[in-house]
Amino acid sequence: MFHHLQLPLVFTIGQNYPNPFNPDTKFDYNIYHTNDVSLKIYDILGNEIYTVYSGTRTPGSYRATWRGVDNNNKPVASGVYMSLIHISEPT
Repeated sequence: MFHHLQLPLVFTIGQNYPNPFNPDTKFDYNIYHTNDVSLKIYDILGNEIYTVYSGTRTPGSYRATWRGVDNNNKPVASGVYMSLIHISEPT
């Protein structure tokens, strides 16, 4: 029986690294269509801490870096943070 390997239709994202991080962490992701992309960091209460990237990406591989600061460029406290990537429908 032949199994056909299919690429993701919209995107793939890898585990951020290093994790835990000091002083920064990187996010690698692939876009297969032109899309609006936003990558944001949130604290454990759900408050937005930092926008790593927001804009349009064309098909390709990308790396984004968070340097452990908030949207005011101030260092954040040690703790648990979550990342959320939002990809729009292909244009």
